[in-house]
Amino acid sequence: MAKIRLSGRKLSADGAAFRSRGRWFNIKFGCAVAPDIKSVVAFEFQVGDEIPESEWEARFLSTDAKAQ
Repeated sequence: MAKIRLSGRKLSADGAAFRSRGRWFNIKFGCAVAPDIKSVVAFEFQVGDEIPESEWEARFLSTDAKAQ
């Protein structure tokens, strides 16, 4: 998974993951904050493919059914 990048007030994560209904999915997102760092002024994301269960352990993703 890609490292999180911080440039000025913008954060980008091109190798993130999220879990829904017991399955993991790739996700990319970006977020920018106001100059006072008190509010988000931009947010965008792109949901990617489902991550095969065979890759969960190598990517340090939970296999616990309770962590849904």
